[in-house]
Amino acid sequence: MGLRRKSRELALQFLFSHDFQEHPGSPAAVEAELELFCQIFDASTKALPYARHLIQGIAANADEI
Repeated sequence: MGLRRKSRELALQFLFSHDFQEHPGSPAAVEAELELFCQIFDASTKALPYARHLIQGIAANADEI
């Protein structure tokens, strides 16, 4: 499986779980939650940078989305 596909899957899984939780919306809080998510689900560290990029882009444009 390609690295970008793994990154997209990781981002989608994180965003799905993030939607079901009461969470602070600050970028630092989202980053901490992403780190914890990756530890719990043993996510690929190679997939993390692009997944982080996708998640930050979605968070920045959440009002428009």
